[in-house]
Amino acid sequence: MRLKNYLLAVMIIAAIALQSCEKDVENFDISTKPMLVTTAFLSPQDTILTVEVKLTQPAIGKQLSEEQLKVKNATVVLSDGTQQTQLEYDEKHNKYFAPMASLPIVSGKAYFLRVTTPTGEKAEAECVVPSLEGIHFTGLHYETNTQEQYDYSWLMHVINFKWQDAPGVENYYHLSGYRSYVHDIGYPAVRTVQHEPFHADPFKIYARDTEQDGQIMQSPNFGLTTSEEDHASKPFAIYAVLAVTDKAYYDYHQSVISQERSGNNPFAEPKRIYSNIRGGLGVFAAYNQIKVVRMVQ
Repeated sequence: MRLKNYLLAVMIIAAIALQSCEKDVENFDISTKPMLVTTAFLSPQDTILTVEVKLTQPAIGKQLSEEQLKVKNATVVLSDGTQQTQLEYDEKHNKYFAPMASLPIVSGKAYFLRVTTPTGEKAEAECVVPSLEGIHFTGLHYETNTQEQYDYSWLMHVINFKWQDAPGVENYYHLSGYRSYVHDIGYPAVRTVQHEPFHADPFKIYARDTEQDGQIMQSPNFGLTTSEEDHASKPFAIYAVLAVTDKAYYDYHQSVISQERSGNNPFAEPKRIYSNIRGGLGVFAAYNQIKVVRMVQ
């Protein structure tokens, strides 16, 4: 009798629990309405103002085509609090553009982005262009060495560089490098300028001055592989590029890299992409570049 009473009690509790679960599911709402995704990066070194606006792909329900994800009729406005410019949509690039002269981007200044659509969507954000004060290169190192494996040899070009961090300021950096050389193509020869990027671990090309405030900081090694008989004629130029960024730029790119690295792993926890856009998703951020060049004879 006691066993029967125990089993009956367990069944009643299980039934109540199942009813509770069903009620929770009925009240759970998943919105399938696409959201605005706005992406823009400002820099004093840019030659044109650019803002990308598109829609998110719904997680469930009917999937939108590439054409349906485009936002062609938005009103996109950039301002510095005093003057403003409206960007125009370009069908070929699926982005909004405006001449740099219509709103000069100045170090240390705040800028505001506003996007609205005829159907009522609205996205806003602001950023401040980082200052370069107190930051400068202190060295650029370049070397080559021959690599060999399985009777095949190649030339590895390696660069790294150092810079002085500004004291008393929380600084964020994006590091990169490339080489540039003149190359003749075709007959009769047409002289062109070629640019080849150096590569490094994506996580290491974004840096911050935590525990290194005001100190000399150093980049990781960047590599470029060519044939043993290098196709670039000397002299050629090696460029190191130091982009001083705001925190939003750093956080956004770090989250994108984390998402890309976990995307193909079914056991990895999904990474949330950083956003500072109110009323939508995306990022509005700024950076300020310094370059140093070394000629290789």
